[in-house]
Amino acid sequence: MARSKKSTTAIKAQKSDDNASVRRSSRPKTVPELFMKQKQFATTAIRKRTEKAQEESSDEEEHDELDPEDSDSNSEDDSDDESANEDAESSTTRRKTTAKNARPKASGSTRKRRKAPPAETTLTDTSLLLEQVSMDGRNEPSLYDQMSGTDTSVEDSLKTWVESYKSDKMFAVRTLINFVIRSSGCMMAVTADAFANEDVAVQALQELQDELAKLPHHEYPIISRSKKDKVLKRNLLNFFQMLIDQCQHEEIYDGTLIETLQSWLTTMSSCLYRPFRHTSTIIALKIMSALCIVAEKARDELSIVTRQLATEKRKTGRAKNASKLRLLQQRSTTLQRKRKDLDEFLNDFFESIFVHRSRDIESVIRIECVKDLCIWMQQYPTHFVDNQYLRYFGWAFNDQVASVRSESVKSVIRLCKIENIVNKLNNFAERFKARIIEMAMYDVDTSVRVNAISLCVELQHNTQDILSPDERKQLTDLVVVDSQRVRKSVAPFVKAVIETEILKARVDEVQNDLTAMAVDAAETQQSGNRSSRPRKASISAKISVNKKWVAFKCIAAFLVKKVNNRENKSAESDVSITNETNSMIKNSTMALWGQLSELKDYQAMSDYLSRDHSIQQNGEADIRIENCYRLTEEEETALVSVFVACIDLAIRKGLDKTNAGSKEKKKDEKQLEEIRNEVSRHLVQVLPKLLTKHSDDAYKMQQLTSLPSFMNLSVYPELRMTKEYEELLQTLIKVYLGATSADLLRTCAESLQHMAITTSLAEVNDVVLPDLRERVVGQNLATARFSVDDIHSVSVSMLRLEYLSNCMDVTDEMDETEDMRADVTELVGGLLDRASVGYDREKQMTFSAMFVLWRYLVRKCERLSSDYELLADGKLALTKLEKRRDWVLEKYVELAIGPDATPLSEVRHHAFGIMLDIYWLFSSDLFAISGLKYLQLGCASDMQAQCAEYIASQVEKWSKQAEKGDQSDELDADLSDSDETTITEEELTKLTVSFARAVMLKVISVEHATVLLSQYGRFENELDGTIKALVEELKDNLVESEAVADRTCKSYLESLKESFEQHVDQSLRSTDKTLKLARLQSQSIKRAENGTSMIVSPHVLCERVHLDGITYTLSKAAEYVEQGNDTAKGFILKFFKVLSVFAKQISRARDVAKIHQHLEWCLQQHKLEVVNGDKEWDAYHAYIKAIDDVLKKKGLRYDASKRTDRVAEPELDDEIMQDTQGMQNLELENDDGDEVSELRVREGSKRPRTQVDEMDVDEGNSKRRR
Repeated sequence: MARSKKSTTAIKAQKSDDNASVRRSSRPKTVPELFMKQKQFATTAIRKRTEKAQEESSDEEEHDELDPEDSDSNSEDDSDDESANEDAESSTTRRKTTAKNARPKASGSTRKRRKAPPAETTLTDTSLLLEQVSMDGRNEPSLYDQMSGTDTSVEDSLKTWVESYKSDKMFAVRTLINFVIRSSGCMMAVTADAFANEDVAVQALQELQDELAKLPHHEYPIISRSKKDKVLKRNLLNFFQMLIDQCQHEEIYDGTLIETLQSWLTTMSSCLYRPFRHTSTIIALKIMSALCIVAEKARDELSIVTRQLATEKRKTGRAKNASKLRLLQQRSTTLQRKRKDLDEFLNDFFESIFVHRSRDIESVIRIECVKDLCIWMQQYPTHFVDNQYLRYFGWAFNDQVASVRSESVKSVIRLCKIENIVNKLNNFAERFKARIIEMAMYDVDTSVRVNAISLCVELQHNTQDILSPDERKQLTDLVVVDSQRVRKSVAPFVKAVIETEILKARVDEVQNDLTAMAVDAAETQQSGNRSSRPRKASISAKISVNKKWVAFKCIAAFLVKKVNNRENKSAESDVSITNETNSMIKNSTMALWGQLSELKDYQAMSDYLSRDHSIQQNGEADIRIENCYRLTEEEETALVSVFVACIDLAIRKGLDKTNAGSKEKKKDEKQLEEIRNEVSRHLVQVLPKLLTKHSDDAYKMQQLTSLPSFMNLSVYPELRMTKEYEELLQTLIKVYLGATSADLLRTCAESLQHMAITTSLAEVNDVVLPDLRERVVGQNLATARFSVDDIHSVSVSMLRLEYLSNCMDVTDEMDETEDMRADVTELVGGLLDRASVGYDREKQMTFSAMFVLWRYLVRKCERLSSDYELLADGKLALTKLEKRRDWVLEKYVELAIGPDATPLSEVRHHAFGIMLDIYWLFSSDLFAISGLKYLQLGCASDMQAQCAEYIASQVEKWSKQAEKGDQSDELDADLSDSDETTITEEELTKLTVSFARAVMLKVISVEHATVLLSQYGRFENELDGTIKALVEELKDNLVESEAVADRTCKSYLESLKESFEQHVDQSLRSTDKTLKLARLQSQSIKRAENGTSMIVSPHVLCERVHLDGITYTLSKAAEYVEQGNDTAKGFILKFFKVLSVFAKQISRARDVAKIHQHLEWCLQQHKLEVVNGDKEWDAYHAYIKAIDDVLKKKGLRYDASKRTDRVAEPELDDEIMQDTQGMQNLELENDDGDEVSELRVREGSKRPRTQVDEMDVDEGNSKRRR
């Protein structure tokens, strides 16, 4: 672009100055002023070139007037056939597109899947401002071509461009602008005539934007993920940054380069066309980054020259060098001018581009602005680190897009880590502090919260008093939240608070307490000698504070306070609060693990916990502790949880961070194993003490009894401490036998299981563990009378047996009858018999009994996998197993679906799931071998029907509760008297999951899946997840065999019919839920074929879904017609909408013919008449169109007129209808000439285009197939 007239003075001044004076041209800076002369120039140029173009291309224009539409629709194809003549090309681009070069339109789905290529724009009107980029390769490679190459040297291309700029500035700058346009994904360029006048930039870009607006949105290089475009983007940005660096001495100050770039980039960045706006904005931002570097260099150099000049001026006499002084003054003047110009460049770019694009509608552009603003502040802090620029970060904190907020916060964090910048952020921090804390506490995006917390940490680190005590408390409360990322990010802040506000003050307090105690003790000993009284200062110097213990107490007190604050906000039961407390403490410990070194000193912590912290210390002297170190009961409980969590972390993660992220996996695993052994050796010594000390507290014992499961128990033989291991085992057994808490029993059982599988200590285990099994199996079950007073003891005993049976095989002990009239298995069965009465107090006992009997059968079957005849158990073992199976199954069946039993609803639901699991267990392949086939047991058909009915009744019960719940909080009064109980959402989910799993495992026939499938979409998200998983598994049935596929498709249709009858009414969207189910099933059919080389049987899909669906719909419609119920008739005809969903799954033309014939036959049989234009038949017409589209894609059509004489015949011969690529008639497998006449195919080339109707061959589709 040419310079303005006002720049002449600046150029003359530049020539007269030896140091290349750098005054900028005073060009107009607003868009209206900049392009005032565009109309005059454009009018003159257009008139001249139009006259010449009209003479050379008059024939072509006449031809275009005859057929303008074809040219518009196929401009992309025509570009290859256009003449190379530049005048003809500029005069018109309306070319005739023949059928040979026509491209078929892509379908809607294809357009969604395939992104449009870069815009190849051809002008629809005469243009003197733009020209098409030549792709014939005859011209020299453009900058775009050079930058697109993977082996391109940006430096070489830049040197070539700089040489070109020195010889012809306007040509070189136009090359740059066209490079930007081409990099935006546009195949157009600005002409030399248009570029010669600076006032036509707006017109040129507006014309280009108008052309591009006609094209679909496409992927442009800046956002493209292709390898080629990534290379282009990298080279593009590097080119412009290196351009400023190369031209920093002369060219950027010549009044042409920077001014022209700014004008065009400003205009492009304001364009409505996103590729232009995005690309030009990024380039402008990178240019500013390069200018910042140059400006900072100029500032540093000016600072040096200023100091040298001041030094030279202070010299006097002979020491003063006039020549050097003059050179320094000239250099200072030049640098001042350069710096002033650079600051003006930056201000102009900032005001014209950044200010507007930082509020761009596209979040990706706003993010780029925030990123680069941070870079400018790092590169040129003296200019940009100012509140007028910092406020843009604060405004971005309120951006609606989380990624913009996150990037803004991260940018401020980067600035806080720079020492010479952070001190200038105080005003900014005070102004936006409230918003930063709000994001840290409540932002919906976790990444924003994490970054905001990190910013608070940085601000607090640099300015201690910036956050108030309440704000610090709010942030420290986050250490116990559920999000791991939030806890980890706030951990450094919590560490700082503990060390500066809690620990330091507590150490001073302990120091004073210990000093006072020492002074009192000394005064007591020397009470008679006044002259020798001890001095407090001398005693204080000798007192040593155990800072580890103080730190442990501070950590425990801190966590107790945070957990209590959290619990006060909830209203859960005591048990849930205990579990939540344990989880919060463990999560907090994990977050602080890498911050507080005291947590890694597990030896000191175990020693501290083994001390006597009670008020009255009656223990030995070596376990006593001073009052200032004593833990409260809550603090001690919390610290026990912290200790267990630290042991776990030490074993899993190690004790230091030197190996974090190490790639030497084997070395790391070896070090972790060494740490585990080291921790285990320490626990061998300290664990018995801790178990003895805290044996009266169930919660602490629950934590401590989990420690053996972390240990490497092989260290006991290494240390020759087998006796200590036996004592530990006996201690755990004692705890297990005496425990009543389910959590304590669980942790004990897990540790006992870990100890039982330790082979190096098998001798001890074989002696001690059998006694445990006998005592647990026989305890309280043989002698209990099952009275109310004994319920608690029996429940606890069953709970012990439940956890133990889960960890080890106790079937032998359960089968023993020594000293008992019945074995334990029979006694447990007796508990299940009591469950049929429905005592609420015995619920937990019943659950344990059901689990024990289920585990008993599983253990027996597990033995069969290695010993098919159970020889180790005796000759009658298999017979006994069969009797046990039938006996146990009978009890579950009675509880689950028995008509006479009245158990609690939770018990019934639990029994239902285990009953189906037993059927699965004994119908598995384990019993397929010849010797065990008689043990194989499947679920009878009547039993399957009862299960389906039970599921249906429970779903209906939930439906009534949900409907009633929408109206009031009272329970449904219409529930039957015999079934007054309610069902919860959790119970319903468990029931349906059990039933669905049974269908997947083929315990229940797929025909009964209808009861579940029909509920899809009925209860929003409660059952939909289960039904989706079921349909996903059923897709394998569709390709397994024809018989299985037939049953599955039949089940699909039945579920659709039930769903349709449940939901469809007069409302406009009543079919949505059924259509949603139909789409789910249709997708499963498609995925079944995609996942394997097999396909779903076409005739099964046709008959079971389409033909049966048509029969159902039209028979129901006829029934409603006889009843005179036109409304119901209109409803039922909507079922064709559902069938239309499956139209795409039809793959054979003969199936379409079969459907047509079946429709005609059903309509005639039921005397129904399709009324065109009647809304109630709209779904029918849509269905016909959907199935005919299958024929259309094959180049076929169905001719209904040929069947008028045979419409009463519903059966078809087994025929195959196919496109014969040029044959006028169809080939069928049978030679039935009458059937051939029903379907016709014709080539489009044999008929005039105007005569083709909707049912003929689709020419475009046929050509694609050929």
